[in-house]
Formats: sequence, C-alpha cells, structure tokens
Amino acid sequence: MGNRKTIVEKSSFLNPLKSFFCIFLGLTLISVGSVLSEKIQKTGLSDEDLIQLAKNFEYRLSDGSRYRLEDGKYEAGDSLKDYARLRLADLAIGDLNGDGKMDVAVVLVSNFGGSGHFYELTALLNDGRSLRQANNLELGDRVNIESLEIEDQRIRIMILTHGPDDPMCCPSQEKELVAYLKGGKLVLM
Repeated sequence: MGNRKTIVEKSSFLNPLKSFFCIFLGLTLISVGSVLSEKIQKTGLSDEDLIQLAKNFEYRLSDGSRYRLEDGKYEAGDSLKDYARLRLADLAIGDLNGDGKMDVAVVLVSNFGGSGHFYELTALLNDGRSLRQANNLELGDRVNIESLEIEDQRIRIMILTHGPDDPMCCPSQEKELVAYLKGGKLVLM
C-alpha cells in the first residue's frame, strides 16, 4: 500500500505539468492548423496542382460520353466500332467565377477512328477542394488553337477555322471566341 500512495503522489504532481504541456501543445497545433487551413483556403490549389488535376480528370464530352485522361491522354479500342482517343490540347488558369480561386479552361480534342478531330472548350471550376466540370462548347473539326487565356473572368480563345474554300486539313480563318460563365454554364459572347 505504501508504494501505491507514492505512485499516486508522483502522478498527482505530474498531472498538472502533463495537463499544461498537453494544453500548450494542443493550442499550438490548433493555431498552426488554422493558419495552414486559412492559407490553403486563400490560395487554394497551386497552378501545378491544377495542371495535374486537369491532365488526369474524368471529362464528359458534348455527347455525354466520359473519359478519364492519364497525363493528358486517353486512347482505347482497335476498330471503328470502339476506338476513342482524347487529349488535352491546351489549358489556361484563372478565376472564372469571381470567387478568388483559380479555375481551369480546357480545350479537348477527340477522335473516334475517322479523319475528324473534334475540339471542345470546357471549364473546371475550383471550389478549393476539388474541380467540377462545366458544360462543353464545340469549337469545330480540325481547327487550330492559336491561344487560350483567362482574363477578367472571361475565356479568350483564338482559333484558326475553315474558310469557305479551305480544305479540312488547312484552316485559314482567324476567329476570336470569348466565353464566360452564366448561371454556372459556359456561354459564348
């Protein structure tokens, strides 16, 4: 019994010290955690994070089909019945909806075994934790993307499209398109 009392007394002496240390450590961790959380919320995902997420995202095309890219590409099938190829042709990073978080404008090009290469513009909207795809806007078959940027919550894309006498291989008409979000959907101006 004497040993037990001694252990209790030592334990009683250490408990306030342990309690103080645990409270101090806990408050320090909470403080550091909230600073980091606030920093993450303010900055969101880095540009490199956004690029990697965009290159490995599961995209929905205009026809409703879905494909998950791996490092910016997807390819499957070996006949005209089941062949599908999709790649990320270009992207731009900027705030599209005014929430202070960087979003991604993406141009995808798809081919399903024929000679056509169909270009679509979409946006990946950043809520600070993940990306959500907006609708797609079709840009055309075998167009050339000259530039893509996000400025003042608008996507500006310069493309070469086909003039009346252009063969499908060689678009020559320069055209600027401007898209923005309206009610969460991409629309052209």
